[in-house]
Amino acid sequence: MILENIAPKNILLFLCTVISIPLLAGKSFRKTDGLLMLLVAAYSIFLLNLSTIYDFYFLLLFPFMAVLSARGLLLIERAWGSKAAAVIILVVVLYSGWSIMKYRQHEELYFEKAVQISDFVKSTTLPAHEIFGDSTTVPLISMISGRRVALDEIDTNYQRFTSKTTNLAGLLERVGSDPNFKYFIVARKGIGPLNETIEFLGRRCRLPTTFVDRYKGKYYVFDCGK
Repeated sequence: MILENIAPKNILLFLCTVISIPLLAGKSFRKTDGLLMLLVAAYSIFLLNLSTIYDFYFLLLFPFMAVLSARGLLLIERAWGSKAAAVIILVVVLYSGWSIMKYRQHEELYFEKAVQISDFVKSTTLPAHEIFGDSTTVPLISMISGRRVALDEIDTNYQRFTSKTTNLAGLLERVGSDPNFKYFIVARKGIGPLNETIEFLGRRCRLPTTFVDRYKGKYYVFDCGK
């Protein structure tokens, strides 16, 4: 499933690597080509044997695949001439432009309410007050508002808690005991729906101020100050 997601997004790199390997296996083969192929194959096998695979695991493969692709494209240019090279360059430029546009679109649509929530936090707290919440939003709000993250706990990815690596209930009790802790910021995903979070918010915090993001949904800013 992850490969089905990664390959289309990086189709040019995957395609060039696949094309390059048989070309490099011919007369132009070098020892470094063999080493790169071995590294790509070994790491791919390693990934396929993991119980859980995330997109960013493939980042280590990309530099090696890029070198193989460049070598293969160079052989194509030598064999087919400058016209083939021009077509290849055109494809790379067009694909790169499309990728940049998609990336910019993603960034522009990401967390539209960040500034508004940050302004609210800053205007309703003292400089010493602290905030806490999901790792996808709170670090950015902290930087914009100038309010510190409680206990410096920036990494609150929900899988850290669902995997039992960290006890969420214990962490929330430590956060709640901090005299400077003021706002708990969550959404309907991440750590927001976890039972420990719901229990803590219901017991320790007042009804939230709600912000509606057109692209990401609702964000809730719970006042947990003493």
